[in-house]
Amino acid sequence: MPFSRFSIPLLATLLLASATTVDAEWRVLWRDEFGYTGPPDPDKWNVAKWPPGRVNDELQAYTQRPRNLRVEDGKLVIETHFDPDAQPRFSSGRISSKGKGFSTYGRFEARIRFPSARGTWSAFWLMPEDPSVYGLNKKEGWYWPNCGEIDIV
Repeated sequence: MPFSRFSIPLLATLLLASATTVDAEWRVLWRDEFGYTGPPDPDKWNVAKWPPGRVNDELQAYTQRPRNLRVEDGKLVIETHFDPDAQPRFSSGRISSKGKGFSTYGRFEARIRFPSARGTWSAFWLMPEDPSVYGLNKKEGWYWPNCGEIDIV
């Protein structure tokens, strides 16, 4: 697949582990090693399909197209594309593990490569699982946590 002018963010491993005591061995609660090819595993990932501007006036649409979101060579690829002749002109992928795997406490591990392209805003967050702690932006129709989130990157 040809590369766009934007770098490709890759996620090679995501692991959630928990221990019941400080001295206990860590126990894996959830993981994806991306040992498959194709779309992200629907048992582990939710794929967002959003029009441009849904949140923060972003220019890109979020799609589930393989061009934007796929697993290949043991890595999750989320790729942004610019097409000056299309509407919207920018497309990307967006996923979450909401409802698929979570923990209040634990050790979270990920190997991620982010783009260095100007104008990109890659993110990796820990968000609350309970939707009752979210506030609704009635004007735009989306939720964001009232309690905050942990921005990893």
